Amino acid sequence: MTRPLFYFCVALILLPFGVKLGVPTWVPLAKHLERQFSQPSIPRYTVETIHGEVWTLRAPDQSLRQVTLAGIMPIDSRWQAQANGVIAMLLQSSHQQVDLTITSVIGGGKARAIAQLPNGTSIQQVLVADGLAKLDKTQLRLLPDKVRNALQQAQTSAQQQHKNIWG
Repeated sequence: MTRPLFYFCVALILLPFGVKLGVPTWVPLAKHLERQFSQPSIPRYTVETIHGEVWTLRAPDQSLRQVTLAGIMPIDSRWQAQANGVIAMLLQSSHQQVDLTITSVIGGGKARAIAQLPNGTSIQQVLVADGLAKLDKTQLRLLPDKVRNALQQAQTSAQQQHKNIWG
Protein backbone atom coordinates (compact mmCIF):
# COMPACT_ATOMS: atom_id res chain seq x y z
CA MET A 1 0.00 0.00 0.00
CA THR A 2 1.40 3.40 -0.89
CA ARG A 3 1.99 5.96 1.85
CA PRO A 4 -0.69 8.46 0.78
CA LEU A 5 -3.30 5.69 0.60
CA PHE A 6 -2.16 4.33 3.97
CA TYR A 7 -2.43 7.75 5.65
CA PHE A 8 -5.84 8.31 4.09
CA CYS A 9 -7.09 4.93 5.36
CA VAL A 10 -5.69 5.58 8.84
CA ALA A 11 -7.36 8.99 8.86
CA LEU A 12 -10.71 7.50 7.88
CA ILE A 13 -10.42 4.88 10.62
CA LEU A 14 -9.19 7.20 13.37
CA LEU A 15 -11.22 10.29 12.55
CA PRO A 16 -14.42 9.03 14.25
CA PHE A 17 -12.44 8.15 17.41
CA GLY A 18 -10.83 11.58 17.47
CA VAL A 19 -14.20 13.27 17.06
CA LYS A 20 -15.74 11.18 19.86
CA LEU A 21 -12.82 11.90 22.20
CA GLY A 22 -12.63 15.55 21.25
CA VAL A 23 -9.12 15.07 19.88
CA PRO A 24 -8.34 16.98 16.70
CA THR A 25 -6.84 14.01 14.79
CA TRP A 26 -7.49 15.35 11.31
CA VAL A 27 -5.52 18.60 11.72
CA PRO A 28 -2.14 16.98 12.57
CA LEU A 29 -2.62 14.40 9.84
CA ALA A 30 -3.50 17.07 7.29
CA LYS A 31 -0.37 19.03 8.26
CA HIS A 32 1.76 15.89 7.88
CA LEU A 33 0.29 15.18 4.45
CA GLU A 34 0.79 18.79 3.42
CA ARG A 35 4.49 18.60 4.36
CA GLN A 36 4.80 15.24 2.60
CA PHE A 37 3.44 16.42 -0.72
CA SER A 38 4.15 20.13 -0.86
CA GLN A 39 7.91 19.83 -1.33
CA PRO A 40 9.02 22.73 -3.50
CA SER A 41 9.91 21.74 -7.00
CA ILE A 42 13.62 22.43 -7.39
CA PRO A 43 14.81 22.72 -10.97
CA ARG A 44 17.56 20.15 -11.41
CA TYR A 45 20.34 19.79 -13.95
CA THR A 46 20.81 16.54 -15.86
CA VAL A 47 24.39 15.38 -16.40
CA GLU A 48 24.85 14.69 -20.10
CA THR A 49 28.60 13.96 -20.31
CA ILE A 50 31.78 14.20 -18.27
CA HIS A 51 35.10 14.66 -20.10
CA GLY A 52 37.96 14.94 -17.64
CA GLU A 53 37.06 17.81 -15.37
CA VAL A 54 34.41 19.35 -17.65
CA TRP A 55 30.82 18.36 -17.02
CA THR A 56 28.15 19.12 -19.63
CA LEU A 57 24.72 19.46 -18.09
CA ARG A 58 21.24 20.12 -19.41
CA ALA A 59 19.68 23.00 -17.51
CA PRO A 60 16.01 23.04 -16.52
CA ASP A 61 15.36 25.33 -19.51
CA GLN A 62 16.92 22.61 -21.76
CA SER A 63 20.04 24.69 -22.55
CA LEU A 64 23.48 23.09 -22.16
CA ARG A 65 25.92 24.35 -19.56
CA GLN A 66 29.54 23.37 -18.94
CA VAL A 67 30.98 23.38 -15.45
CA THR A 68 33.96 22.15 -13.49
CA LEU A 69 33.68 21.11 -9.86
CA ALA A 70 34.48 24.07 -7.62
CA GLY A 71 36.98 23.82 -4.81
CA ILE A 72 38.92 20.81 -6.07
CA MET A 73 41.91 20.43 -8.33
CA PRO A 74 41.65 18.41 -11.54
CA ILE A 75 41.76 14.73 -10.63
CA ASP A 76 45.14 13.07 -11.12
CA SER A 77 45.14 10.67 -14.08
CA ARG A 78 46.14 7.76 -11.81
CA TRP A 79 42.88 8.16 -9.91
CA GLN A 80 40.60 9.30 -12.75
CA ALA A 81 39.10 5.85 -13.45
CA GLN A 82 38.26 5.26 -9.78
CA ALA A 83 36.85 8.78 -9.44
CA ASN A 84 34.75 8.24 -12.58
CA GLY A 85 33.37 5.04 -11.03
CA VAL A 86 32.41 6.84 -7.83
CA ILE A 87 30.79 9.67 -9.80
CA ALA A 88 28.90 7.17 -11.99
CA MET A 89 27.50 5.39 -8.91
CA LEU A 90 26.44 8.69 -7.34
CA LEU A 91 24.77 9.90 -10.53
CA GLN A 92 23.06 6.57 -11.14
CA SER A 93 21.43 6.78 -7.73
CA SER A 94 20.04 10.22 -8.58
CA HIS A 95 19.06 9.41 -12.19
CA GLN A 96 21.76 11.79 -13.46
CA GLN A 97 20.12 14.70 -11.62
CA VAL A 98 22.17 17.29 -9.68
CA ASP A 99 21.65 20.65 -8.05
CA LEU A 100 24.24 23.27 -8.99
CA THR A 101 25.46 26.31 -7.14
CA ILE A 102 27.64 28.41 -9.44
CA THR A 103 30.62 29.86 -7.56
CA SER A 104 32.44 31.61 -10.41
CA VAL A 105 32.49 32.02 -14.17
CA ILE A 106 35.80 30.98 -15.73
CA GLY A 107 35.28 32.07 -19.32
CA GLY A 108 34.64 30.19 -22.50
CA GLY A 109 31.06 29.62 -21.41
CA LYS A 110 32.21 27.54 -18.43
CA ALA A 111 31.61 27.99 -14.73
CA ARG A 112 32.78 26.46 -11.48
CA ALA A 113 30.01 24.96 -9.42
CA ILE A 114 29.19 23.02 -6.31
CA ALA A 115 27.38 19.86 -7.41
CA GLN A 116 24.99 18.12 -5.05
CA LEU A 117 22.71 15.17 -5.49
CA PRO A 118 19.01 15.81 -4.81
CA ASN A 119 19.47 14.20 -1.37
CA GLY A 120 22.08 16.86 -0.47
CA THR A 121 25.21 14.73 -0.94
CA SER A 122 28.09 16.88 -2.19
CA ILE A 123 29.93 15.23 -5.07
CA GLN A 124 33.09 17.20 -4.27
CA GLN A 125 32.94 16.12 -0.63
CA VAL A 126 32.63 12.43 -1.57
CA LEU A 127 35.63 12.64 -3.93
CA VAL A 128 37.76 14.46 -1.36
CA ALA A 129 36.71 12.14 1.49
CA ASP A 130 37.64 9.10 -0.64
CA GLY A 131 41.06 10.61 -1.32
CA LEU A 132 40.37 10.89 -5.04
CA ALA A 133 40.61 14.68 -5.24
CA LYS A 134 42.58 17.42 -3.52
CA LEU A 135 41.32 20.82 -2.50
CA ASP A 136 42.31 23.78 -4.62
CA LYS A 137 43.28 26.38 -2.03
CA THR A 138 42.90 29.21 -4.54
CA GLN A 139 39.20 28.38 -5.00
CA LEU A 140 38.28 27.71 -1.38
CA ARG A 141 37.65 31.38 -0.59
CA LEU A 142 34.89 31.44 -3.21
CA LEU A 143 32.93 28.70 -1.48
CA PRO A 144 30.35 29.22 1.26
CA ASP A 145 31.78 28.67 4.76
CA LYS A 146 29.73 25.53 5.36
CA VAL A 147 30.91 23.91 2.12
CA ARG A 148 34.53 25.00 2.63
CA ASN A 149 34.60 23.60 6.18
CA ALA A 150 33.06 20.29 5.10
CA LEU A 151 35.60 19.91 2.28
CA GLN A 152 38.51 20.74 4.58
CA GLN A 153 37.31 18.20 7.14
CA ALA A 154 36.91 15.57 4.41
CA GLN A 155 40.45 16.15 3.15
CA THR A 156 41.92 16.06 6.68
CA SER A 157 40.13 12.76 7.32
CA ALA A 158 41.33 11.26 4.00
CA GLN A 159 44.90 12.34 4.77
CA GLN A 160 44.78 10.82 8.26
CA GLN A 161 43.40 7.56 6.88
CA HIS A 162 45.96 7.55 4.01
CA LYS A 163 43.21 7.08 1.43
CA ASN A 164 44.19 6.77 -2.25
CA ILE A 165 46.21 9.88 -3.21
CA TRP A 166 47.22 10.30 0.43
CA GLY A 167 48.44 6.69 0.79
